[in-house]
Amino acid sequence: MVTSSCGTVVEAFWSGQGAQGSGCPVERRTSGRLGLFLRHSWRWPTALLVAGAVVALAGCSSQAPSVQPDGTGSGGTGGTSTATSGGASPVGTDQEITFAAGQVTVHGSLRMPPNATGPVPAAVLLAGSGPTDRNGNTPSVPGTIGTLSSLADVLAAHGVASLRYDKLSSGATGLGPYASDPASIGYTDFLDEARGGLGFLAGRTDIDTGHLLLLGHSEGALIALSVAAQPAPGQPAVAAVGLLESPGSRYLDLISSQIVQAMPTLVAAGRMNAGEAETVTQALPTAVSTLRTTGSFPAGLPTLLQQSGLSTVNAHFLYQADQADPVQLAAALPAGLPVLTTCSQADQQVPCSEMAKLDAALSAATLTPVTMTTADHALKDEPPGMVASSISDLAFSAELPPALASWLASVTA
Repeated sequence: MVTSSCGTVVEAFWSGQGAQGSGCPVERRTSGRLGLFLRHSWRWPTALLVAGAVVALAGCSSQAPSVQPDGTGSGGTGGTSTATSGGASPVGTDQEITFAAGQVTVHGSLRMPPNATGPVPAAVLLAGSGPTDRNGNTPSVPGTIGTLSSLADVLAAHGVASLRYDKLSSGATGLGPYASDPASIGYTDFLDEARGGLGFLAGRTDIDTGHLLLLGHSEGALIALSVAAQPAPGQPAVAAVGLLESPGSRYLDLISSQIVQAMPTLVAAGRMNAGEAETVTQALPTAVSTLRTTGSFPAGLPTLLQQSGLSTVNAHFLYQADQADPVQLAAALPAGLPVLTTCSQADQQVPCSEMAKLDAALSAATLTPVTMTTADHALKDEPPGMVASSISDLAFSAELPPALASWLASVTA
């Protein structure tokens, strides 16, 4: 497990505060969405997938720092750069691009495979929740995660182009027209981004439009399911879907189960007493049922639930996202559609029981299920007993690339 001086207690990071008495620094937060499915075991010993949609904190910028096409940090945009994977040989070339998604101008990187001589298959890479940029990094997790940039490397090495982008609230995209009212951002805005990405790829002569893929990680897998199962008018056809560490439960159900599971650890760590934990547990079902029926949370929710994202500012996003039932969406995919699902026994955030729900609903699809053993939720190798100072020290999964490459070969031939 990766540990840090602040990793021995469950931190109230979702409220921007270090753990009481821990001496841990206050987390710097940019305006945007807090992550739902990005809670890494190196930092938070319980799989606390709380916080949800749009959180605008006083004193925070309305736009996160821009990201260079190669992911090297803040700076200018435009042009191309050679992409590398952890110091390895270059794997294709990144080109800085923009595309429209409703009123939002989305900034991203188009990765072309090396030595491409004609139209090539391409995938839209969909990030997990939170203010996650085109490379899979987020301000809520110190260090380089690089989930999407690593996936782009794998795809490029096997002749598949990819589009990854700074999702709304992150990177060069920022909050755009929602800067003055981030609470109005909904789940459908992220579907618009994914569909805009498909449209961008479909409009290029160097892309094989008969082989357009969606490859979603965590919450991005839920978005992939929504886009593929409920195509909008004029949406380019999706040839295959990859669901990496995907939730199999509705949004609020998964949040609820993880809040309840976290209570004993919070009590043991001295973060709350047993009475406070009981108050949270009893208030949670009412909060969920009220949001589902009215689109709003009831007044007077316990502070912890509000800090966990069950608050007014997040209500619109959560109300929409919770209506996207992964099992129903999976069952509604076109018959015969190639679908890859992955889970890992080392994923403390979304267990393999979630993938099992999807796999059962995908009986009409051409399903390729993959179960890994050492990949954590961010698709980093985290074998039992491993100790590292930060997530940056963990290598990208060694288990996923061979399985992904085999699946790509079968769906792009």
